[in-house]
Amino acid sequence: MVWLRERWVLWVVGALAALGFMAIGYVARGSGTPPRRTDVQQVRAVVNAFANASDARACDFLTNEALDGIYGGKRRCIKRSRKFQAGSVRISRVVVSVPTASVRATGLDGKVLFTVKLQRQSRGCRGGIPGNPWLISSVRSAPNV
Repeated sequence: MVWLRERWVLWVVGALAALGFMAIGYVARGSGTPPRRTDVQQVRAVVNAFANASDARACDFLTNEALDGIYGGKRRCIKRSRKFQAGSVRISRVVVSVPTASVRATGLDGKVLFTVKLQRQSRGCRGGIPGNPWLISSVRSAPNV
């Protein structure tokens, strides 16, 4: 009889612990609210505008950290922008988890796969598209096999 009572208490404690971990995950995930449709549209717009840029305007779609990491600063980005070529991408997946987002895209020829990470910027920070708070924080490309 004592053994059953202890087992029951352990089960209750385990269930409460599981509920606690689920609550922590729920809060950490953003209270379970799905991303707004406008966030997905804004993220897509930034990625498409960056891909279509063929001049120094492309630099405006990058966070300061991305400018430093990829080009060594905005001045170098602007200098290298003379060689930028506009292109289009086919976006296959957008995952928004405010304040970050991730996009998978391929070139229109399908030969290159791009993974683009974005960050939502606070109000008052510079942005690539007026009224759009998203900027690109990293771009990785790989052959699409």
